[in-house]
Amino acid sequence: MRARRLALALALFAAAACPWRSHAQEAPRVAPVPLLWAAESGGHTVYLLGSFHLLAADDYPLSPDVDAAFADAESLLFELSPAEMASPTLATRMGQAALRTDGTRLDSELAEPVRRKLDAWARANAERLARAGMSAQTLQMFEPWFVGLAVGILGMTDAGLDPALGLDRHFAAAATAAGKPADGLETGDQQIAFLDGMDRAEQAQFLDEALDDAMPGNAENMTLHALWRAGDADAMWEHLGVDMQRDYPRLYRRINVERNAAWLPVVERRLQGAGDDDTLLVVGALHLLGPDGLVERLRAAGYDVRRVCSACTPAGTSTMQSTGQAGTHSSQPVHSGSSTACMSFAAPTMASTGQAWMHLVQPMQSSSTTSATCAALCAPRARSKGVAGTPSTRASARAPASPPGGQRSGPASPRAIASA
Repeated sequence: MRARRLALALALFAAAACPWRSHAQEAPRVAPVPLLWAAESGGHTVYLLGSFHLLAADDYPLSPDVDAAFADAESLLFELSPAEMASPTLATRMGQAALRTDGTRLDSELAEPVRRKLDAWARANAERLARAGMSAQTLQMFEPWFVGLAVGILGMTDAGLDPALGLDRHFAAAATAAGKPADGLETGDQQIAFLDGMDRAEQAQFLDEALDDAMPGNAENMTLHALWRAGDADAMWEHLGVDMQRDYPRLYRRINVERNAAWLPVVERRLQGAGDDDTLLVVGALHLLGPDGLVERLRAAGYDVRRVCSACTPAGTSTMQSTGQAGTHSSQPVHSGSSTACMSFAAPTMASTGQAWMHLVQPMQSSSTTSATCAALCAPRARSKGVAGTPSTRASARAPASPPGGQRSGPASPRAIASA
């Protein structure tokens, strides 16, 4: 399974704004166990929430712990600001960056077995491509990373996941509705550069793995989703970070280590200074995990960082039980079955990063005369202010109990790849 994890990780990196809708899911389940931590200093708290950029309707409502963190926070931080997540130009910029400019076709840099797999995938998905204004021939205009993302995101929607329901977009809408300021840690152009900066061998490998993951019966995507729902930080790190760190060290450093290092000072500023304002940080789950994650980086810098998880058992990873009652959910989260939580699957790159990538399968007008569509393609414990616990009464706004608006974006949405 290890060979396929790059594709899944990259797809999650780019999934938050995919325009294609997912299929119906099974009956509603209990709330997911959140990957949620609280860092505290000088009367400030930064809640760190690990996102999954594509979710299903039955992943809502969220845990009361998450609602409490949102209620307590005066402001939010995302990988991309909500304004940029919604930018109608993001897909176009992504597609333009991915356009081949040397007159060659995509097939020219793919091994014969990969060309055959891509051709078979394009034929099987011809109608869907056509609805997006694309075809097998237009795919040939783009670099492998872009086509790999399109294949990967469509594969996740086939598994019943929808970028329009991703955690980033949910809280972006919640912040707007509650009148809470929200900023981004980086720009869409920076995220595009991370993908476009992959070397050619990495790109070809990514596309090959994405095509394998798209094969009927492949359960890799849903295994990763099950781990996220279980709130199993150790298993997610083992299945995403460890293999990527070993097998793709350069890519791991570029999209995880370097970005986390750049984000750390921004997070630290939220923990310093006058006042007692708190922040909810929502980023791809991999950015919080492992020795290079923001949780360990903040601990190493001397901050008190604790897991916030009222559903976690004493036998689980280091947690703290919550006595807070914030939130609107009637059911309490529980861990998913161990039969899925321990499965191996293909994913480090998609799960780690990215909000710009969700705009991936949007129609775009290329700079040439050709029109190309795949464009651009847990509640905190009781506390006084500054200690993770029951939210103060001054923050009464809560996240919506259901996906923002109760609807998904349509196929023509211009935000198909904003959330990795």
